Amino acid sequence: MNILVIEDDYNTLNGLIDLLHLEGHRVLGTGTAQNALDMLKRNSFDLILCDFRLPDTNGLSLCNQIHKQFCNVTLFMFTAYCNMQHREQAKNCGISRLFHKPLDLDELFNALAAIPVASNRSSMLN
Repeated sequence: MNILVIEDDYNTLNGLIDLLHLEGHRVLGTGTAQNALDMLKRNSFDLILCDFRLPDTNGLSLCNQIHKQFCNVTLFMFTAYCNMQHREQAKNCGISRLFHKPLDLDELFNALAAIPVASNRSSMLN
């Protein structure tokens, strides 16, 4: 699966990239929304895993923009600042799953296993 991780804490970002690589995924990462949007123009992703708080915007705004421009990508968000309002906003922005920090890796890996990758999506249509 092709995954983009957007997280401004570089220890968390690098840890997620390493763990996802070990699980067999192809992973790119960045710490800002602008870099993420640039990467989306040049790459195809099955999943975007985005933090709620970013230095140049919030994750909800970014995911909403991504959902409108790249509607075929699955969006997951993780945050330490979750309330019912955030859950409702996340759903309206096209976010499939909202995870609490610290991330429960078993929960994340189970959610990843349920996502059909693009190559499987196209083969399912034939």
